[in-house]
Amino acid sequence: MSSTSSPRSASPKPRLLVVEDEALVRMVIVEELEMLGFAVTEADSVRSALAAMDGGQALSACIVDVGLPDGRGDDLAVKMRARLPHVPIVMVSGYDEDVLRKRFVGDTAMAFLRKPYFPEDLIRALGQFGLAGQTDEVRAAL
Repeated sequence: MSSTSSPRSASPKPRLLVVEDEALVRMVIVEELEMLGFAVTEADSVRSALAAMDGGQALSACIVDVGLPDGRGDDLAVKMRARLPHVPIVMVSGYDEDVLRKRFVGDTAMAFLRKPYFPEDLIRALGQFGLAGQTDEVRAAL
């Protein structure tokens, strides 16, 4: 698990939980988000995501891949929603997102990204919930 803190910033960074089983994909996402000033907690499975949620750190949002080795990400999102009713969740999938949209119809704190996606797409998805990193000069370069 990874976390980043900066002495430059007086206010706490938004903390994101990234749940992605593909190590290379997770590494790129985490690196991009940390460069943008987010604090990131990583998980590679449903089990590690639930453990991270129980770790006591407040989460600003969750990014969840649908295909996980020990369960489905959309089932994990249902459990997350029960524990964290107002925390935004960005569901990421290479599959038909219409099925996911139907499952979460009416959930205004849910966004969907289709794989493959660019970091800018993820930043836009988080931005719709008012989440932005604290490194304005890096964000402006995107």
